[in-house]
Amino acid sequence: MITYPLHTPIIVPFEDREAWQRLRARTIGGSEVAALFEAVAQESPIEDGESYEEEGQPVSPYSSPFSLWALKTGRIKRKETSNNRIRWGHLLEQTVAEEVARARGWKIRKPPGYYLHPTVEGMGASLDLEIDEGDGVWRPLEVKTVASSEIHKWRNAINEYFPPMHLHLQVQHQLAVTGLGHAWVAVLFGGSEERVIRIPRDADLIAAIEEAVAGFWKDIAAGREPQPNEARDLDVLKRLYAHVDPNKVLDWRQNDEMRAIVTEYVALGKEISERQKARDLLQAKIRIRLRDAAAADLGDLLLKAHQMPASESLVRKEAHTVIRTFKPKTRHQGSPLARIHASADA
Repeated sequence: MITYPLHTPIIVPFEDREAWQRLRARTIGGSEVAALFEAVAQESPIEDGESYEEEGQPVSPYSSPFSLWALKTGRIKRKETSNNRIRWGHLLEQTVAEEVARARGWKIRKPPGYYLHPTVEGMGASLDLEIDEGDGVWRPLEVKTVASSEIHKWRNAINEYFPPMHLHLQVQHQLAVTGLGHAWVAVLFGGSEERVIRIPRDADLIAAIEEAVAGFWKDIAAGREPQPNEARDLDVLKRLYAHVDPNKVLDWRQNDEMRAIVTEYVALGKEISERQKARDLLQAKIRIRLRDAAAADLGDLLLKAHQMPASESLVRKEAHTVIRTFKPKTRHQGSPLARIHASADA
């Protein structure tokens, strides 16, 4: 019989959010580790159809190996996201946790600090809450609030409740750091349906997580950069290359691949612009006829006009680059740099 915990994590107390962020900056945390794993093509039955994961895409819905590399090497800063859904989610999570603990006779606490893996450097865990089931052992408790429309993502192939893979990886990561045998996930669906799921330790998955984290930091130490995921990393690329060297111009005149890519990019831009103009024209025709009516019944289709209240917002955009194309003037026959500067100034 295996006795848990297998080891004792290193506990690093922190005084404020800035100190906590510094600890996170030099470690891979549980909420980040899914970026290091890719999904395989698989069929997942759900209530109203079939869902397929795209092969080769990161398991994480928020990050990728490239974005994680850019973040951990200090090339980009972490985005602080906040909205009403996130704010209310955090408020409800504490209430859900307290009720789950009360109903089961568990003790509940905030962890005493940031946990570091004792043998895998650069691997840490920031637990939201811990519970004591009555045996004196404090175990991780993850709490989530989920919309009713997302319940299908929390059921496995045999219709049992089970966390989505990125969250399962997060919990296994926490078990790897703490050395514990199991953790708990409490989820509230649609504000009324509660599920509490016991997550046992998966030794094989934990071994893969520890290997992935160690390999990530090894690649950084060796100066190896992950390949960007073209389908997901556009925002990171914009932020990463926010500043350009005005004296650096690449000569792609003989690069057929890039010529084809840029040509298609320009053509799609024109098509989008033309389609938007056509859509705006159709909207004008609709509004002329709809006037102040709230809706129009087309039999098999209902057209509704939603009244939006006036609002003011200040949107802060980070520095980034914008790609534009233009035709160089034929009268300029100098170097590529001279041709581009002359055309841009014309």
